Amino acid sequence: MAHTQPTLAGLCRWFQKIGSTAALLSLFVGVSSPSLGFGEEEVVTSTQIPESAPAPESTKVPKSAPAPESTKVPESAPAPESTPAPESTPSTFRTKLLQGPPALRRASNFQGEANASLTDSEIGTPDESSSPIMDRIWSWPVLYHKPENPFLQEISLFGRYHGQFYAVDSAQGSVNGWEARRAKIGARARFLHNFTFASSFNVSTDTVEQGQNTIDKENLDTLTLAWKPSDELQVVVGQQKPGFMYEYDTSSNSILTFERSLIVNQLAPDKSPGLSVEGKFKDVFYKIGGYSGNELGESLSKGFALVKLGYDFSDRSRFEKMNAQLYYLHNSTPFSAGAAPYRNAVSLSAAVQQGRFSGLAQTVLADGYGLTSDAWGLTIMPSLYIREDKLQLVARYQFANSSDPDGLQAQSRYEQDVPFITDGGMGDRYHAGYLGVNWYLYGRELKVMSGVECSKLSGGGDGGDFSGWTWFGGFRLHF
Repeated sequence: MAHTQPTLAGLCRWFQKIGSTAALLSLFVGVSSPSLGFGEEEVVTSTQIPESAPAPESTKVPKSAPAPESTKVPESAPAPESTPAPESTPSTFRTKLLQGPPALRRASNFQGEANASLTDSEIGTPDESSSPIMDRIWSWPVLYHKPENPFLQEISLFGRYHGQFYAVDSAQGSVNGWEARRAKIGARARFLHNFTFASSFNVSTDTVEQGQNTIDKENLDTLTLAWKPSDELQVVVGQQKPGFMYEYDTSSNSILTFERSLIVNQLAPDKSPGLSVEGKFKDVFYKIGGYSGNELGESLSKGFALVKLGYDFSDRSRFEKMNAQLYYLHNSTPFSAGAAPYRNAVSLSAAVQQGRFSGLAQTVLADGYGLTSDAWGLTIMPSLYIREDKLQLVARYQFANSSDPDGLQAQSRYEQDVPFITDGGMGDRYHAGYLGVNWYLYGRELKVMSGVECSKLSGGGDGGDFSGWTWFGGFRLHF
């Protein structure tokens, strides 16, 4: 099975193209060079004491009333002068963004991906990290940022690169290689305070190596217009990710393993044009979406709908964080280009976090169309920080089962790639155990990962069994 490999030259060309476009837009709105950095702005805090404000008279000690002996300071140890309040240090880009509205803190809020600020769907990932050098580097994609501007508040670039090495050793043969798992680049503009327009593209060799460098629907990843007047309501229209199931609802930048569970990969819908409404009322969060199931610009006749309802139990449990989420997906046709051929699918998940420990339990049940077998699966994934917010140990057990002999297929990464697998790697029962470690160099934005998974697929009608080990090693970067 071939995997598309973005090249370094291709990435550079995409950065130049989108960067030039954003720069021209910045000039058009009259951006001056000082506004490109937040370092020039001083923040006056309540602890600062103006130099012109003398100490109140009531605090002075009259000369005729010397201080008691017990309060006198020996001559050899003169009384220290009052320590002035420390000056406010210039805030960095990152600090500004983290202090700003949630729409600025997470690009995923306006890309149709997991909206962590509303659903708390990233339990187990580290808190935001800070480093003067890294803060400065990660501030570069913010080309323009003026919250006080009533029309245009921000122009920025965003993207990700996930590279990984894999080695499979199985009874059906061995295979290894390097894959640029994900390479995306995009631009975002926030305007009128509550609106955000964002678009991202997959960087692939299909156009770059041929010298075309065209931006068309074949490379389009997301194209959304979002309106978010409050945490209670966000409306997103355009090509976006229907976040069905907890694992798939969580951004690929934040998942704790290299690949999602087999049942998730088999049932998850593709990014599709649609309209979604989501929000959070106190401890209840929700999402309702309708999607065309076709590529952008094509007929809207093959649609599917998604409903999500969740509850935050953090204040009512013994855990620091705890939430539960129920997902329901209905597909109106087995011929949808965006959804798998299952009529109905339901998923229930619960996630907890306590100190350095976090855990996820997820189950899903799907009703297949026609000859498509019914399927269900279970995923349990605990994790533990060996070093807080830096070094994390992750384990996962997954099980999947189908009602027919060939209702499940081996993982496309990378179990199907072994040379002697038969019948495309089809079966009806799948077990897998994963153990890995994540090293967070700069929070979720930059991490190194390594893991090994042992998996077994059996019960195929005419072969298709798989039994083997897969080792992963790689890194993930996003901005």
